[in-house]
Formats: sequence, C-alpha cells, structure tokens
Amino acid sequence: MPKVYISPSVQQYNLCEYGDTEKDHCQEYADILERYLDACGIEYKRNRNKTFQEAVTESNAWNPDIHYACHTNAFDGKTRYSVLLVYNAVMSSPAYQCAEDIKEFREQVYPNPIYVNQNRSLYEIRYSTSPCVYDEIVFHDNVDDATLFHVRMQTFAELTARGFCKYFDIPFVYPQGVGLEPGVSDTGILSGGMGADDDVDATCEQLKDIFEDSQEELNEMREKYNMLRKEINRVLDKYK
Repeated sequence: MPKVYISPSVQQYNLCEYGDTEKDHCQEYADILERYLDACGIEYKRNRNKTFQEAVTESNAWNPDIHYACHTNAFDGKTRYSVLLVYNAVMSSPAYQCAEDIKEFREQVYPNPIYVNQNRSLYEIRYSTSPCVYDEIVFHDNVDDATLFHVRMQTFAELTARGFCKYFDIPFVYPQGVGLEPGVSDTGILSGGMGADDDVDATCEQLKDIFEDSQEELNEMREKYNMLRKEINRVLDKYK
C-alpha cells in the first residue's frame, strides 16, 4: 500500500483574504484529502499541530513514499500562481514526477500558471528522507486565489489525490457516502464537475461578491491580530 505523510501548514498568524488563516484552510484541505486517500487505498499519517521539525522527524521515522507539505503563499496581494517545490527538478526525481502528476490534474481547476520548481532551502524539503513535494497551492493574500481555493477546495483535494493515484499507478476511487461522490459540487456558483469554469473572468466577479460579503468578519480578525501584536510588543519592550 502506498504511503503519504501529509504535513499541512500550522502557520496560524498568516491571514487569508477569505477571512481565515493559512493554518485553518490548509488543515481543512488536508481533512478532505484524507478521505480521498482512504478511498484510493493510500495509507497516510498527518501532522495536525506539530512544528515542521517535529513533522519531519515523525515522517522520517514512518518512511512514507511521499512527504507532502501543503501551504498557501503570500506576496503583494496581486500575484497569482501555484507552485510545487522539490529538491531536484529533474525527471529522474520521484518528487518531481509526483509533483508533475499533481500539476497535470490541477490545471483542470486552476486558471493561472502552475510550476514545478527546485528548492533546497525549505526545512521539510531539505531534511525529509523521503521524496518531498512542498505544495504552495495558491496565494492567500490575493482575493481571487483565496476565494477560488475556498469554494473549490473539494476539487483541489480530489485533483491532488488523482495526481497521487497516477504517480502510484493505482486507480482513483471516489469516497462513498461522505458527500464527495461524483457530481457533488463544491459550490452552486462553480458547479459542473471537476474542470475549470468556461468563463473565468465572470467567475472571478462572482467570487469577489462572496469575498465582499465576508469583509466585515475579515476586518474584525485583522483588528484582533493588530491588538495582539501590540500586546506582544508591549511585553517584549518591558523585558528588554
């Protein structure tokens, strides 16, 4: 049975334009991915709240076929792309092959560029003894990316599972009786199977409407975050 170690982000202070945090939505995405892996006969272990150093230690002890770290990215609020990072970006690399398989399926839901790039500085890539795929799925500081990921999260997870199945050369199987069966849509707005929408521009406008409805909640979260930062700085100044 193939084995995948799932290591979703635990970065709870990285605020997302959809109103939650990087940790929140990456853990939710991993919850859905687990159910697909179960159905497909892929064994997994999962990091829920460990540091990335602790996650790597646990993963290395378990010796999975793939160490899969899933995150979302941030830059300037305008940038949009998806990137899967691996230690060696060459066809002979198992991590590269797996990342390319995930990329192939992700193109069905994500309308912007998707890259497989080499990275040897990130801890999980550098110190995982198993092939590591470090997935920066979307940019959480971009409204369109963040909203697309949230309302199509089920599809993103399904397509990642399909990528794993292709890499392991096993059939993809839909989970049964858990709301993830064929034809069950993530959202009414973006219904129509697992493919990308015909009119991406129109979809983005609809997604912006959803985002605006949650703006008040997001502003409240930002206010709480800023207050927390001020309090932390006050305490640090006190003990300087």
